[in-house]
Amino acid sequence: MASTPNIVDVTESDFADAVLTSSGSKPVLVDFWATWCRPCTMMAPVLDELAGAESDKLTVAKVDVEANQELAAEYQITAIPALLLFSEGKVVKRITGAKSKSALRAEHGHARGRRATRTRTGLTADTGPPRRRTPRGRYGPGI
Repeated sequence: MASTPNIVDVTESDFADAVLTSSGSKPVLVDFWATWCRPCTMMAPVLDELAGAESDKLTVAKVDVEANQELAAEYQITAIPALLLFSEGKVVKRITGAKSKSALRAEHGHARGRRATRTRTGLTADTGPPRRRTPRGRYGPGI
């Protein structure tokens, strides 16, 4: 159930029109979720904010996997929350698990061909976690 006007509820009957056809004009981020899924409910406000902030560049759609099991099986959704980014009718990015808004923006930018930006946690979409600095000297500091 969509909580903002920027998020579209999608079912098996209107998936082709709402996602595959409309992803030709701007990318569509599809959230596969369920009402009983705690991480899915934690992601809802993050997706609301992202949908509002990126409404000119991105459409956010939600698919309830309980009501649309065939659609979830077709896209091989084995864990939720699962986010699929569609562009020109094809899946260009697959994200599984709860993510922060900054991590989703980095993933979205990376999928569009932009260089990912560093997030608050230090993770980037390109390289993963930052490497630890090694101490001076071969055997550590002061030796």
